[in-house]
Amino acid sequence: MKHEKMFKKDLAKIETPAIEKILPAASVQKAACSHAPRANKRLGAMAISVILCCCMVFGVAAATAVPMIVKIINDSRITENTQQLTVVPEGYVGIYTKEDLLAMSNRGDEKPATKYILMNDITFTDEDYAAGGICEGGIKPIELTHYYQMSNGETAVAHTSLGTFNGNGYVIRNLRLIPDERGYKCGLFGGVTTVINLGIENCEITVQRDGTGYKDLYVGAVSSAANFVGACYVDGLTVDIEYGMQDNTPESLWRYDIMIGGLCGQANYVDSCYVNNAQINVGGTGLDDSSDDAVTLMVGGVVGYCQSCITSWFSGEVNNSLEGKFYWTGTDNITVKDVSDSFPLIIDEETFEFIREKLLSKYGKDNFDYKKFCAYYLKKDIDALADNERALAELMTMLEQLNNMTGGKMDLENQHVWYIFDPTASHAERSEIYAILLNAFDGDKEALKQLCEYSYLNYGETCCYTLDLGKPLNSEDVTGFDFEKVWIFRDGKPVQQIFAD
Repeated sequence: MKHEKMFKKDLAKIETPAIEKILPAASVQKAACSHAPRANKRLGAMAISVILCCCMVFGVAAATAVPMIVKIINDSRITENTQQLTVVPEGYVGIYTKEDLLAMSNRGDEKPATKYILMNDITFTDEDYAAGGICEGGIKPIELTHYYQMSNGETAVAHTSLGTFNGNGYVIRNLRLIPDERGYKCGLFGGVTTVINLGIENCEITVQRDGTGYKDLYVGAVSSAANFVGACYVDGLTVDIEYGMQDNTPESLWRYDIMIGGLCGQANYVDSCYVNNAQINVGGTGLDDSSDDAVTLMVGGVVGYCQSCITSWFSGEVNNSLEGKFYWTGTDNITVKDVSDSFPLIIDEETFEFIREKLLSKYGKDNFDYKKFCAYYLKKDIDALADNERALAELMTMLEQLNNMTGGKMDLENQHVWYIFDPTASHAERSEIYAILLNAFDGDKEALKQLCEYSYLNYGETCCYTLDLGKPLNSEDVTGFDFEKVWIFRDGKPVQQIFAD
């Protein structure tokens, strides 16, 4: 999976006349008269893969006469899971010991579970990392492992992301994390669709890269990459990364990404998390000035790259001294903002046709840029999936999760066709598509931004803070935090309620 685009939003009202400049009049009238959002009872419960989850909507959503951007929305997966469970829920696999945790990567030919729940605190010791220990040398990313027979009779192995991991308000302590055998993932998990209510204390991450093999690098204490991370924390974190690069190696890729964060290297959506007592150091040598590789480098205290990060905080230090020529780079205490202001990763059918007409008018149907833009969007028709129960459940679950982000404003009952931007596209490719789209809007970034805002989406950073824990704090220091359902003050800092006992 590659990374979704970030957006920095203005929380002020968007006046209807501004919308009329960029939307067809019929669309504005339709939105202004729209009914109140209704819950879609058909939404499936199956977890969608990281590839499809939590993308941006770029279209016309249910609205009032004068649309108002939703300021803050805590995901229901957080607000409805604030108490520890004492019994493993149906459909989940309980994780009780460090052996259970590590065994998640070694399921052999079994059909792997998709939901896991932590039922105890887990503490690793020096003996565990010593010679002969259960995680000798360090813990490689936990991923689901599948073995399958190839046509030549040989056995091959495939690593895939976990589905859902509920930390259940428990804590994993004394982690020493090292990269996987391919060298481009480092985290407790190699990839996860959803992780909530997980605490990590005293974590060391060490990565030494010599530039051979894979060039991509994703690093984070919870997961190298994730779709949704909610109500999780990392307290006591040391990250030391030395990244070397040898250009023109046989494995050389033209475009690749380096994403490093305290919580995750890359995530689509982070809600109500924090990273405390963190020291993140990134150094080494990147590409020299003669290289043509398009390298993206993002280093963040909470997450390296994120579509939407809300009500989260960081305390610590982030140092990035990695040298070289980069296509784009950024360092931030929370998360790195994107190079583009607004970018559509999901578009409803009516708005896609509106955009397509603007592209046709600008480029013409035989133009390469027009064809390229259209080729990057995958059409998903709910009605056409009626006979494919699994695919329909995955799509509807993705839309349900996205609807949580929009505050229930998406018209799921009446919008049955969606266009999803290719999730495998690189950062550089997304920037190229953004440039094509922006040109169709005659370079008007504000018009593009307003159209995204009109969809009620919460994107970019909202109510995120870098805290100085050396002084007394109160709720006024973290405006927007939900102290009724999610947060509580303990020892002078905001922590999630599920960890407060």
